[in-house]
Amino acid sequence: CVGVGMAAPRPAWRSATRFEQRGLRQGHGVWDFLYRHQAD
Repeated sequence: CVGVGMAAPRPAWRSATRFEQRGLRQGHGVWDFLYRHQAD
């Protein structure tokens, strides 16, 4: 569970991209932000 404005773990339904894998190999961090649409 994550809070407002916090990064989330990569969802199982999203595979890692080549760009993401390259960044991880170079020691960079990767963050996922998930948003939920709320009706007015």
